[in-house]
Amino acid sequence: MGSLRSGAVVTTLEHQATAWRYAEEQVHAPLQRAVEEAFEELVRQGVEEEVAYLAVVHELRTRVEQITQAGFATQHGPDGRPGHDPAAGATSRRAAARAAHPIEHVGRRVRAMMSWIR
Repeated sequence: MGSLRSGAVVTTLEHQATAWRYAEEQVHAPLQRAVEEAFEELVRQGVEEEVAYLAVVHELRTRVEQITQAGFATQHGPDGRPGHDPAAGATSRRAAARAAHPIEHVGRRVRAMMSWIR
């Protein structure tokens, strides 16, 4: 009782499996490699392992938490991409929101269903 009070996403097992498999191959595995390579490179450059860890892993966690709570726009521009802001010429917040990447719109809807992250 009440377990769906915040909301639910209706999908199929096939779509969920496809999404998880794609995310693992295209996001999670490459991200792990990038984090490990950045850590190794910083250590190779003489940065202390602890500082390299904090710079790479801890900062990544902080940014992911910010994105989870408020979207990519908190990281860069309204579209979430560094150095690219199609909303720069926007005359209102509404115009900036319309110019944002679709993931921003979906993220707002999903975050609205997840009351525990507010």
